[in-house]
Amino acid sequence: ERELGRGEIDRAVATFTEATRLEPDWANAHEGLGVALLKQGNFEGAVTELRNAVQLRPDYYDAHFNLGMALLGQNDFDAAIAKFKDAIRLRPSAAEAYNTLGLALRRKGDTAGAIAAFKEALKIDPQERAARENLDTALKQTVGPN
Repeated sequence: ERELGRGEIDRAVATFTEATRLEPDWANAHEGLGVALLKQGNFEGAVTELRNAVQLRPDYYDAHFNLGMALLGQNDFDAAIAKFKDAIRLRPSAAEAYNTLGLALRRKGDTAGAIAAFKEALKIDPQERAARENLDTALKQTVGPN
């Protein structure tokens, strides 16, 4: 995963692809490949690899969360929402999962659900700036233009 930090995404894809070939039952390799593909904008490939990771390790928070991100990238809101809820079930203290659940709900058109998710993120981490900004945006949508 350090290769992703350096922005060498193509190299990371190659490395994780080789890792999944050598160790097909290694959930972390599938998750790493899924994240690298997600960063490339290859949502279909990311979904496939992240589903593999979730199947191999159903309690893998990062795989569920990143699968939600890939599904959101495909505009599959219902499936993304389900994955973010799975991630929250696995890690109830994850403010990022509530925030991203809120984004998916808002994109689906469920502003009330989004507001509740953003508030939950802020209850967990009052300093979560993204959740604060997303909550403000969602609240403005409910008020409408002045």
